[in-house]
Amino acid sequence: MDLKKAKLGDDSFIYAKRENKSNKEKWNEMNGKEKWRFFRDYYLFKVILGIIIVALLGKLLWDTFGPKPTEVLNVAIDSYSYLLEDFEDMQDKLIEHMELDTEEYSLRLDTNYDLNTDQNSVQRISLYLMTGELDGLIATEKQFTGYVEKNAMAPLKDVLPADLFESLSDKHFIGHVIDKELDGTINSVGNDEVYGIYLDHLPLFSKFVERDDKPIFGIPASGVDKENAIIFLRFLLDNYAE
Repeated sequence: MDLKKAKLGDDSFIYAKRENKSNKEKWNEMNGKEKWRFFRDYYLFKVILGIIIVALLGKLLWDTFGPKPTEVLNVAIDSYSYLLEDFEDMQDKLIEHMELDTEEYSLRLDTNYDLNTDQNSVQRISLYLMTGELDGLIATEKQFTGYVEKNAMAPLKDVLPADLFESLSDKHFIGHVIDKELDGTINSVGNDEVYGIYLDHLPLFSKFVERDDKPIFGIPASGVDKENAIIFLRFLLDNYAE
């Protein structure tokens, strides 16, 4: 056979016209199953991935810029970080006791303080005392005395209900304000007042307490949620006493 003389038929596939159809045209010619298969093969993964990205971005923006629950109680707990789990459990129970809607309100029982060795803890407490964001303080006697002398704590006779104040008479911590110059010179010493409540009798603290390192609860003078601090104190004494 002479290849040179071989002829291609007019209907050979190489003469067939190529139809360049758009995806829209192809889509319109497909039946239901073909459309689903086409969508699944080419677009489904992209759509799912896009939804996930949008959802994550939306959550990030909401968490960053969305409305935050109003904090109704902030209690700083110094030198008892090893009681973290106990206070986390107490926080959950206190939220239930106060019947708080956690989407609108929050509270903190924060054990992340060490006023003896951590300067950041000292600065945080100082900032909260200045801004009125600290409603309660549990600290060792040495540290608590320092805040009393600096006039940072409220006399409890002016804050606690009379029945609660009197019922805790054997747990009173008595201190006084000292007006000092920066060089340590004492200008005046205030009257003795009840500024705190000893907590060393509570089992939560008693097994960790040294004789000169007793925990004391007090209410900062600048705190804006003193009523909730009182609720916390009652809750602590009613539910964690012997």
